[in-house]
This record gives sequence, structure tokens and C-alpha cells, in this order.
Amino acid sequence: MTPTEGLTEGTTPAPARRNADASGTSAADGPGRGTAATPATGTRPTSTVEAPAASTADTLGGRTVDAAPADIADPTPPSTTDPTPPSTTDIQAGDAAEATDQLLSIGVFARRSRLSLKALRLYDRLGLLTPADVDPGNGYRRYRESQLFAARLIVLLRQLDMPLSTVRDILAAPGATGADVLTAYWEAIERRLAGQRELAALLRTSLLGGDARFDGYDVREREVPEQLVLTECRHLRLEELESWLTATKVRLSAVAQDNGGMTGPLFVIFHGAVNDDSDGPVEVCVPVRGTLGRDGALPADGPTAREEPAHREAYVRVTKAQFDMPQILSAYDAVERSMTARKRTCAGSPREVYLPGVDIAAAAPTDHVCDVAYPI
Repeated sequence: MTPTEGLTEGTTPAPARRNADASGTSAADGPGRGTAATPATGTRPTSTVEAPAASTADTLGGRTVDAAPADIADPTPPSTTDPTPPSTTDIQAGDAAEATDQLLSIGVFARRSRLSLKALRLYDRLGLLTPADVDPGNGYRRYRESQLFAARLIVLLRQLDMPLSTVRDILAAPGATGADVLTAYWEAIERRLAGQRELAALLRTSLLGGDARFDGYDVREREVPEQLVLTECRHLRLEELESWLTATKVRLSAVAQDNGGMTGPLFVIFHGAVNDDSDGPVEVCVPVRGTLGRDGALPADGPTAREEPAHREAYVRVTKAQFDMPQILSAYDAVERSMTARKRTCAGSPREVYLPGVDIAAAAPTDHVCDVAYPI
């Protein structure tokens, strides 16, 4: 991807939601669930190194990459389309300072940075790369030679399909902090790609037919004791679900911690479908000690407490790669298929039980993050 491609930043489309009902035919999406646009891929362009035009050399990391004298007007200004981007060898950390810090015409700077005039104007307007000098009479822009490092860094970061907002964060951060921002960005891409690989495998299996999509799902059964739970239940539309789930989990967990702590994993029950045509309801439950709610400890305008009956449930453990929509639908289908094969009857609404101490957003693709369960 060249620096001027995709300069208008888009947004990730809203995720679809799965339905949930007491029969277990489908379920609603859990918190933090969604899909992201697949990043574009392409052949990495090679760097074009121009022959020196004078003894003044543009060096970066000990390598001469270009040498156009700053005081000579560029006889052939670059086109408004993107020139060949630099290779990674053109940029090495710690070489931001050039041997001399001369002012360069915008034409020379564009050629040496491998950025088009159009891109330079855009980055100036966005505050990413501001000219060092602008002639008040004719508006002609000039850049410092030391700004070539930032310009080439922008080019390479954009080859990672990095949004301009993230590029700005890296440019504004000190070296180590900028490196951390880059690491976090790439780790998020790798997690997304892992989920997309799972989705592609699921789709391929579905197209071929057969039961291979249930391979790897080990459906088990367990006894769940009676529990006192803090609970909030709400009818809500699809666009409200994510924010409400996140806020409610935090709120209920805080009340539990202030009153002796949680006594079991948090779970979310989908009593009805949550989609464009249905509003649930959805119930968030946090197990707590047996006296909470009976001793007046709960705030009047806060959550309520109720008994969750003891029951047996069929469940399957879900990894981070299987957690996002629509991959997790296979987990629900696997539990339902197992219940049918074992002649089990569904005795309640499906639920997602979140494993204690697991940060779903930071989990690796193979980490277990939750259980999909049906009371039987």
C-alpha cells in the first residue's frame, strides 16, 4: 500500500450478533465480540536509490540513499502519484538527525522522502509532517533535512496499513513508547488474522459439508451448585449491547469486591435474541457470598440479588480465536448437537461463562477465554 492510498480513514463495521432462546437454537453475542476489516496485502516495493548529484549525501544508518543538493531547484518535480516507497533499510532508529540540517524545497524533499506532493500536503493538513518554513508571500513550503526520518517512517508505517491516527501517536511518542505502540498495533492484527483463519476454515468446511466443523470441540457435562448472584437484566437493542455489557460487568464486579469478593465466574445469560428485530433480555450475573443482599449491603439503586438454582449443564470451552462472531456459533452448535446425541433436554437459556482472571482482549488466539453452556 502506498502512502497516499487509503488516506481517508474508515471505521470497522459493526459486528453481527447471534440469537439466543431457551431452546438453544442460537445465541447472542458476548461482550467485546466483533469482526474487523481484513487488512490489505500486497507486494512490498523495493527502494529506488538515486545517484548522488553532489557531495552532500543523505545518509541514514550509514547508508547513502540519495544526494540532491538543497540549494538546487528540482528540475523534475515528482508527480502527484506516489513514488516508490523506501525499503526498511532506509530507516534505522537513532538516525533522525542528518549530517546537515538544510532547508529543502518541497520538490527535493518529496523526491528524497519518496512521498508525493499530494501526500505531503495531506500530512501537513493533519499535523503529521509540518513544513519547517512557509513563505508568507507565495506559500511555498520548505522542509528541514532532519524531517526526512519522520517522512520515511510514515511511508513504512503506512505499508502496514496503519491508520493515520496511530501513525500520529508513534511520531509524537518517545522512541521506546512509539515502539510499544507499534508492537500493540501489530499484535492486534495478528489476533485478528488468527480469528480470520479460523473463520476461513469454518467456511471451507461448511462449503464442503460434513461434520468436520465440530472437530476440536470437546463437549462435557458438570454440576453447578446453587449460587447467590448479583444481577442486572435489561431489554436492549443490538447497538446498545456492547457498551451495556462492559459497563455492567465492571459495576457488578466492583459491588462484589466491596462486599467480600466474587465466589465464582461471571456469566451472561441470553434469555432472548438480541438483533435488529429482538431486544433480549440479557442478564449479567456475578456470584457472591450467601449473605449479600439479605443484610442491606446493596445500594437501593444498584443491582439486585437472586438465587441461581443448582443444575447440570453441558458446556464446551472456547479459545480466543473461536470467540469472535461468527466462529463461536460452531461452539453453540456443538453443544446442541451433543445434547441431541445424548438425549439431553435443554432446561434453561444458553449462557457464556467467563473464565476468572482472563483478559479477553489481551488473550492469545489459543488461550481459553470462556465456556458456552446450556442447562440440561
